[in-house]
Amino acid sequence: LAYPDSPECMEIYQTCAELGLPVLFHSGRAGIELEAMQEYAVMSNYEAPVHDFPGVRFVLGHAGARLDWEAAVRLAAECPNAWLELSGQGVPVLDEILARVGPERLLFGTDWPFYPEAPMIAKVLIAANGDPSVQRMILRDNALRFLAG
Repeated sequence: LAYPDSPECMEIYQTCAELGLPVLFHSGRAGIELEAMQEYAVMSNYEAPVHDFPGVRFVLGHAGARLDWEAAVRLAAECPNAWLELSGQGVPVLDEILARVGPERLLFGTDWPFYPEAPMIAKVLIAANGDPSVQRMILRDNALRFLAG
């Protein structure tokens, strides 16, 4: 195992930069993973890659998860190459993410089969506060834009 900011991983991000490839991290600690694995998911481990490779699009899966979402939001707010995938987050956290990052770099996710899809769709619809443009961005358009490069 290697930390996301280890030298060998930084070489991988350099290659991703050269090839125009995005990077998806399972970021943050949920509190349900093995204790020995938690240290790898602490958000400070993701700061160097995101800062050092501004041309690489990084997806922070679970938007920092349950224990580290605030650090993930801070990183996304300061780095336009950091995108937040929202699976597992509740409506109050989604409200904070929208307020601090905006909807343009938020990606819908469910963490299926661990969680069913319907509750996460409902959470996004609620957090978007009835704004169809925000709903569409999170549920569809941002993913299309992200995948187009």
